[in-house]
Amino acid sequence: MLHCCDQETSRLIPVLINCFQEFMRLIQAAPELDAQFFDCMLLTLQSLDQAVSCFFYGSNKYHSELQVSYEGPLTTIYGQRVSTVVWKKLLNVFPLNPVHHLSRKDDDRYFILNIIMARIFLHFGDWVHLPAALGENFLNFVESTLSGKVQIKQSGKGLHGKYLVTLLASIPRLLLQLDYYWKCRLLEAFTMAFKNCSPGSSMKMACLATIEEMLVPKQGVQYLDASGPEVLGYQIAWISELPLLLILLGDSFPSRSKAVLHLQLQLGQCIPLNSPLSQAYDNMQHSMRQFYSTCLEDGSICYGLSTKLTTDCQELSVCCLYYFSFLDPLLLKSIISCCLCSDMEPFMLFRIVEVLHSSFQVGHVHISDHISFFITLLSCYKVLPDKIYPKLENDEKISNRGTLKSMTSFVGSCMSQIGDNRLVFEILDKVLLDQMSLKLPVDNTCAMLKVLIKLDSRPTRLSDQSIIKLSSVLAEYLIDVAS
Repeated sequence: MLHCCDQETSRLIPVLINCFQEFMRLIQAAPELDAQFFDCMLLTLQSLDQAVSCFFYGSNKYHSELQVSYEGPLTTIYGQRVSTVVWKKLLNVFPLNPVHHLSRKDDDRYFILNIIMARIFLHFGDWVHLPAALGENFLNFVESTLSGKVQIKQSGKGLHGKYLVTLLASIPRLLLQLDYYWKCRLLEAFTMAFKNCSPGSSMKMACLATIEEMLVPKQGVQYLDASGPEVLGYQIAWISELPLLLILLGDSFPSRSKAVLHLQLQLGQCIPLNSPLSQAYDNMQHSMRQFYSTCLEDGSICYGLSTKLTTDCQELSVCCLYYFSFLDPLLLKSIISCCLCSDMEPFMLFRIVEVLHSSFQVGHVHISDHISFFITLLSCYKVLPDKIYPKLENDEKISNRGTLKSMTSFVGSCMSQIGDNRLVFEILDKVLLDQMSLKLPVDNTCAMLKVLIKLDSRPTRLSDQSIIKLSSVLAEYLIDVAS
């Protein structure tokens, strides 16, 4: 990596360009691009790439990944703008594609060199002012590379993706300078690249980072707005891919799953309500059901990734729930099945209840769905035998029975905040007693009674019919407790 001042760099750039031009003259006279010529040209272009980056950003700001396009005042080399020097010398021969190349290996080598050259061009912010023909050549190459029409043939997608990643960081700023026609063409190519690359690849993660830059405003700047139906269509397509990608990643790539969930959370936080993108975000719920649990044909439950991923991933997935403008009952059913899984950590169980209650308070959950969620949780939560959770003197883990007790208190508190206690009690009165009449396990009946007591008052609001039903329930409950 180069470490040099602006003056030294300004002297180095023309030298490197002249070296590259000299190599071009040599290979044009050669029958093929052999390994030695290729290595020399590659090293020259890589050095030029670093020199240009160092010139614009400073040596301490240069990264191995491509920097974003330069937008500041253009400095000069020998009285000429840096961009002018590079464009005149390099873009006239771009892309490198001699008529008489002899092998696929030559194609691959030229492709790699062209990628590095494109990377150099994208450092500049004034390329759009070039003659139309040169600009068309450049954009055609970027489009063909993203869409896979031009790629490395012999070494496979892995090496192709490795070089293509270096272009992705500049796509958002490049799009800012394009007219609508070229913007749509490059977005279509980018969307193809995003969908076609492997779920766990670095290429997929680079696409996610590019999508984040295009959709999530940073410091008040958003690089891509829905300025037309085609652009909006591509944005919706990216959002729709996120839950599917999450499921494809499984639990084999936790860091990549975290990146997907983090992007999903950011989108939920910044997408305007009642917009087409907000609707696309809400539609993710249909795919997210599988993330929590799936009910199989035989009635058994297949638990999804929410109990298998790391705690930070689980936390992100729960936070995303808050930003759905409404929570679909089928998604809530999937979540409650997941909450009843014995593998669910108590902390995450409480977080789910907390976030869902917050969603209810801002109007994202219907009151009947909210109450149904709580009743199902308390009535169906299975308390395991004490021997499975031995009580150790220094054991800080909440026992399974202790979890239900704490959850009962938490749910009772949430229910008391739903609205007017009298109205809430009238809704819950019959539901709670009907559930307790189903001969629930002792711990679950106790939980229901605690909630009933918390919501009731003195004198009791229970009707005569409810008192009769409760008397029967209490008699059986006391017998079960005694036995």
